[in-house]
Amino acid sequence: MKRFLLIVFTVLSLSWTAYVRTDGFSTNIIEGPLNGNAGPLTEETKSILAQPFHYLGKGRQCFVFESGDGHYVIKFFNQRYLRMPWYSWLTGSKEKAKREKRRFFYEHSYEIAFREFGEEILVLHMGQAQEMPTLEIRDKASRKHHIDLNRIPFVLQRKGIPFYEGLQAVFQKEGMEGLCREIDVFVKQVENRISKKIADADVDVEHNWGYVDGKLFHLDPGRLYCEPSLENPVRRKKEWHNATYRLNKWLKVHHPEAAKYLTNQLPAS
Repeated sequence: MKRFLLIVFTVLSLSWTAYVRTDGFSTNIIEGPLNGNAGPLTEETKSILAQPFHYLGKGRQCFVFESGDGHYVIKFFNQRYLRMPWYSWLTGSKEKAKREKRRFFYEHSYEIAFREFGEEILVLHMGQAQEMPTLEIRDKASRKHHIDLNRIPFVLQRKGIPFYEGLQAVFQKEGMEGLCREIDVFVKQVENRISKKIADADVDVEHNWGYVDGKLFHLDPGRLYCEPSLENPVRRKKEWHNATYRLNKWLKVHHPEAAKYLTNQLPAS
């Protein structure tokens, strides 16, 4: 019995060590169904994908790799995040509903972002293709992999810097005038999204928004959905609150006058 427990402990320890070294990444965990649109693959994106990518990090939904020149990121979807876990029989319908919601965002959110705000994404690959190249990547453990992009859903974007970091840089260079200008840009983009009756279920503006070449854009539009009820003033007011309250909270700590400015720029209803 002791021998058996020792073997189990050793196997679990090795598995955990491997998981930590790779941050949970493996090539089979990013293989998923290709039921959407493929491409597009332009000469620009061919050139981008010709260079090797290395591991940058992961979020709830994706593993992120950075291009060799540091200008682009490719996101591979963590299919384990979408699949029903082995313990789902213990949680019943609650776990099923959670995974179905995640799959809904996986299937629709980036497609909405690409269709409505296309400049944010260079390639959204969710469908069958034959012209995609093979991409060389290195994972967190520095292991080299060659990924056949025809078989793997992915998103290719320009790499940005986080929103708050970018705001601080603007403030250091231009003071309150520059900060207020960037608040106007952010409010305008939220207004544009809401006017299209698109809601965002993720309120984390710090990491979901950022700057590329000095331009603000939605770095991680992973939880967008069409919401006709945004025509309703009460629902619209709630959406505005969800989209701005974390920024307002951060500004109150770091730039109180800018927080007041943000509040004054929001619609009354």
